Amino acid sequence: MLEAVPRNLVPRIADWCGVMLVPESGVDDSRPTLERNAVASTAPLAELVAAGYAARAPGASVERALRDVIASGRMSQVDLADPRSARVPGFDDRTLRALRSHGVHSSLMIPLSDGGRPFGAMHLLRGPEFGPFDGDETNWLGQMAMRIAVALAPLRASDRNQDLAVIFQEALLPDDFPVIPGIDVAARYRPGIADVEVGGDFYDIVAAGSDRWALVVGDICGRGPAAAAQTARVRHSFRMSAWHEDTPGEILAWLDRALRTGGDGMLCTAAVASLERVADGRFELTCALGGHPPPILCRADGTVDYFGEYGTLLGTDLLVRNVAVSTTIEPDDAVVFYTDGITDAPPPHQLSQHRLLELVGDAWADRPAASVLADRVLAEADRVLSLDERTDDIALVAVRRT
Repeated sequence: MLEAVPRNLVPRIADWCGVMLVPESGVDDSRPTLERNAVASTAPLAELVAAGYAARAPGASVERALRDVIASGRMSQVDLADPRSARVPGFDDRTLRALRSHGVHSSLMIPLSDGGRPFGAMHLLRGPEFGPFDGDETNWLGQMAMRIAVALAPLRASDRNQDLAVIFQEALLPDDFPVIPGIDVAARYRPGIADVEVGGDFYDIVAAGSDRWALVVGDICGRGPAAAAQTARVRHSFRMSAWHEDTPGEILAWLDRALRTGGDGMLCTAAVASLERVADGRFELTCALGGHPPPILCRADGTVDYFGEYGTLLGTDLLVRNVAVSTTIEPDDAVVFYTDGITDAPPPHQLSQHRLLELVGDAWADRPAASVLADRVLAEADRVLSLDERTDDIALVAVRRT
């Protein structure tokens, strides 16, 4: 879920966005690195800003500037075009000159706090496509950072309420799926913390009309009873919308409304798809993404690639925008839907998009059944970092045309 935050702010709000969290053990000069981060960027800035973060020039450390924001609990807004600001945002002189040459002119660092001591920060950079951050925008981003912090805080909490978790378990995951002639379906759920059976990841499939089925894989930002309760609300909204034969884009709009009216400020990512048998017996897959990582389409010829276009994170004040993408599912094709617990792991275990494709490609090598494909993908992820050591849940659904 952490990765969804910058992914939904770039390029709508900024050219570069990073979210950094303080390690559970704290951070000081002897341990300068912030433990977890998620980044989104327009292409020209990705490597440039990464180099700037890595720089350790005297008096110019971006992480030190972020730690100052976290310690003070106050925003830091800097005009990079002003030569007097050279040291304020923490970039070394070389990086600062390079940023300016690419038109980057504004830096904004916002602390993340759920009402207690700040535990992280969000950093945004703007280039020539944007003006400076004005008062209304900084107020809105400050409010958004508070909502993000409330959503992220449960991911850091060490105490879990097992009794309530068990009570809410049935609200999260369906007992079974409808039978879809010609389609093989398998789902897997792995909690991110041992002995806790509930989290914010969910999936569901329902019949949505004659020869049409709707699928959702989603991630409520958080864990425990509160996330489970919101998951029940979202899953109910998904079913009601699907039963009305809404399109994937329309279903996402319903989920967004359900989150906004929930009153607890929780955010959610979701991939919604419809699978329809058309006149000549072919199956057409249509997918829309609400801030969710795209599924992976596995073709019968062995090729694997991402499918779909990123849309707006659900539950924010942003206007929901998504693009529905369709394709034909041929015999021996498969699609893998997943939540970002499979990629969002502590360094150096996190998976890039390219590495995840390779991992799924290895699992798909001999075109296995959906259940085998799902198990193999989890086994490959387990080899990168033990599933028992992961702090984020994983939900995975494999759909295969027989």
